[in-house]
Amino acid sequence: MRAELDASNLALSTLAEIELNLKPMVASPPAEFEPPLERWTWQVEVTEPSEDLDMGGGLTLVEVIIRNEELDRETRFARMIRSSKPAAAWPD
Repeated sequence: MRAELDASNLALSTLAEIELNLKPMVASPPAEFEPPLERWTWQVEVTEPSEDLDMGGGLTLVEVIIRNEELDRETRFARMIRSSKPAAAWPD
C-alpha cells in the first residue's frame, strides 16, 4: 500500500510540475528521481490535439508514468492540459 501511495504522489507531483512549467510538456524518456527516490523513474507521454481525437480548445493529453522495477510497480496518471506555449523538444 505504501508503494502505491508513493507512486500516486510522484505522478501527481510530476503532473503539477508540468502544469506550472517547471518541467516541459513534451514526451520524455524514463528518468530517475533524485535521492532518496532514485528507485523510482518517471516518464511523460504527450498526445497533441488532433481532429481524430476531437481534442479542441488547445488541450493536450499528458500522461505521467511512474515505475519501480524493484517492486514491479507501474502507475499512470493522465490529465488534459491547456498548453500555454508551443511544446519544445526535450533537452538532450
